[in-house]
Amino acid sequence: MIGRIILIVLTFLLLTGTLNSQVSTVTVSGSDPEYAGKDLEFFLYSERTFNSVEIVANTKVNKNGAFSVSFPLEKTQCLYCNTPLYRAFVFVEPGKTYNVKLPPYPSSSIESKKYPFYIPPQWHMVPMEEHKNEVGELNLAIYTFDQQFEPFLDKQILRYYNPKQSRMMLDSFILANQEISVLGDNEYFEGYTLYKMAILGFLVNQFSHSDLYDVYLKNKPVQENNPSWWEFFKLYYDRYLSSLTKKEEFSDAYSLIGKGSFYALNQLLKNDPALYDDKIREWVILKEIHNSYYENSLPLSTVNNLCDSLSENSSSDVSKILAAHIKRDISLLLQGSLPPSAQVLNSAGDTLDISSLKGKYSYLGFCSLNSRECLQEFEYLKYFFHKHGKYIDILVILPESEKEAIASFTEENSIPWVFWYALDNSRVLKDYKVMAYPVFYLLDREGRLIMSPASMPSAGFEQHLFQILKGRGEI
Repeated sequence: MIGRIILIVLTFLLLTGTLNSQVSTVTVSGSDPEYAGKDLEFFLYSERTFNSVEIVANTKVNKNGAFSVSFPLEKTQCLYCNTPLYRAFVFVEPGKTYNVKLPPYPSSSIESKKYPFYIPPQWHMVPMEEHKNEVGELNLAIYTFDQQFEPFLDKQILRYYNPKQSRMMLDSFILANQEISVLGDNEYFEGYTLYKMAILGFLVNQFSHSDLYDVYLKNKPVQENNPSWWEFFKLYYDRYLSSLTKKEEFSDAYSLIGKGSFYALNQLLKNDPALYDDKIREWVILKEIHNSYYENSLPLSTVNNLCDSLSENSSSDVSKILAAHIKRDISLLLQGSLPPSAQVLNSAGDTLDISSLKGKYSYLGFCSLNSRECLQEFEYLKYFFHKHGKYIDILVILPESEKEAIASFTEENSIPWVFWYALDNSRVLKDYKVMAYPVFYLLDREGRLIMSPASMPSAGFEQHLFQILKGRGEI
């Protein structure tokens, strides 16, 4: 049955396009008066395990609301752009030009989100010219497919959790959508739809792990430029070694990770058919190394050695990006280390790099004026400012979206310190692992992290500061 399903998918696609491996310029433009004067940043994902981003273009929308960006591209990719309400995306092919419609812009300022890592809903910017074609280009074909597939997927998951309802078979969905075809990159569309089907098969538990491997992974190319491939990869290989090590022949895998024996681990895992591909095996190993550090206290030196060994022996750029990401991630915010570099500004136009702070102790807080918890902590900070200003500087960093409110808030609430905001708010929040507001850190006189994270102002910070100062003979 599953073989016939794939045959149907392949049959209804027009197999006229091929992947373009030659670097060509892509142009993306649009016009929306609501975005006049706003900055837009377009990016690709280098990988989707840790979501490493590659910025490909920046632009400021002109006073009439028009913008245009161009950048080189080697193969079909999904291009993204974050807007106040949505994460907008469009599929771009080398050498093509796209006129897109941006998502709606909010009529009033959006409140800063309490959860900085909130993931906005996605918005497919289907190019305007594609709407006019009777036979859709790549974006219109994917959009049409998604509009029918997503509700179908929801129904199948509901049926899976409700045994009284019969599950619809995958081929019924495919047969109902034979009219979808593309004039663009058919091979890309083929991969996109194929792995959407794989996700469905995985989520409703309709096929075994080995069946899924035989159909969707065995002798199939790694499609690292296709978001649906990454979706399936993350589902299929989630905690993969945990189940694999239940087999006697792979029982030493975690022991080899603990010993830092990359060569032996790599050779062992090659014996599993689903890990035979070098790229996939390396990515699974790296994810397991990352998990072992945070969940099993794998020593920092072992993590670094494993990542270095893998990078030296890998021919995959993505593997090297992942290894570098892990090394950087685990070294950030360690006590005794310098904090991540971050440029911040204040209302007067002054700039400051957090990593350059020296002299006094620095109590660094990431807050939002729209967070009730932060407003409560501000009252404690006022007390600390006046009582301990001899020893400590207070630096409160707000989201850039709140910069216009700083002056009035400072005056109305008699705030004695200076508020700052980040130039690259999303990166700074990620580097400082700000999952929700507020978060605080304490830096010593040399600018190194001494409490990471630090206790809240209202949760005994004064006592902790006293112990530190006393222990260092400063009081």
